[in-house]
Amino acid sequence: MNWGTMYLRNRLLFALLIPVLLLPTARANDTGLSGSYALIHRSNSDGQTRARLKVRLTNRGTTDLHVRRVTLWDLAHPWPGGTRACPLTIHAGNTASTTQDFLIPQAEYALWKHGTRPRLVVEVESTNGRPITQVIRLEAKSGRKEN
Repeated sequence: MNWGTMYLRNRLLFALLIPVLLLPTARANDTGLSGSYALIHRSNSDGQTRARLKVRLTNRGTTDLHVRRVTLWDLAHPWPGGTRACPLTIHAGNTASTTQDFLIPQAEYALWKHGTRPRLVVEVESTNGRPITQVIRLEAKSGRKEN
């Protein structure tokens, strides 16, 4: 087998494997979730902002979603104090809300005030009981702000 034939065969094999490798990822992230948040309360202490957020999640999918936990996440990693248990069921085609307290760096909160949208990692239980995660960019909605 010459080099050209091996190259063509490997390229064809690679082209056939890509959809197979990406299929579980596409299915895992296809929960149809979107979300928004409203800042209900905030306080600053020691370079941290304690933020109480009312998070509204919309399930555009065709099956009910059972949320296990939510995590606020910056560009590199979750913040300490950024993960919360969140037992919440969002029925297909409906919206559900939860109020959660998060501890985030003040510098990150300052970026929110300038238009950066926070990311929420939502862990839901799939129909087979395995966790599925999806990252949602939350839209800011007007809310009652204290302090």
